[in-house]
Amino acid sequence: MSDRYADPAARGNPAAARSPGPGGPRGVAAAPGWALPGFGPMTRITTQLGDFPAQTLRVGDRVRTRRGPFKRIVWLDRVVLDEGFLAHHPEALPILIRPGAFGAGLPARDVVVSPAQRLHGPRMQPGARPQPAGMLTTGPRVMRKPETVFTYTLFHCDELVDVHVEGLWVPIPPRAPIAPAED
Repeated sequence: MSDRYADPAARGNPAAARSPGPGGPRGVAAAPGWALPGFGPMTRITTQLGDFPAQTLRVGDRVRTRRGPFKRIVWLDRVVLDEGFLAHHPEALPILIRPGAFGAGLPARDVVVSPAQRLHGPRMQPGARPQPAGMLTTGPRVMRKPETVFTYTLFHCDELVDVHVEGLWVPIPPRAPIAPAED
């Protein structure tokens, strides 16, 4: 886990542009859209010990998967976006999904995610691809959440898994390999 800010290059994305100026997190891509997935601090993830806020997860915790077995978190980071960054990059503002947005009890409670966090839709057809949360804001109970400072929690298991988040299944890809350092 990093001290405070994410570095896309450390995630195997050395081509990511870096935010050079003040008011933004060091190393966070300054792209036209927000590409980093993640969960809001109080969004509850189902673990082997019960449902816990994303902000309390740690490497080694086991999360519930759609296939049945609990999988170990092998990598975790938190990305803090400050007021200056969010003022200049409103596309990074989180998406709030209210209870019942996708039908009765889906989700069970408020879910707050990055606009780039992919979600399985409530009536997903076999073979359909998960959609970024930012594409779901046309619904009446899915909206941008105004914030001045916000922290996303990102994590990966050792393989692609769908994790349980307040009644929703959310795909979490395996961690991308880290590119070897150049001499």
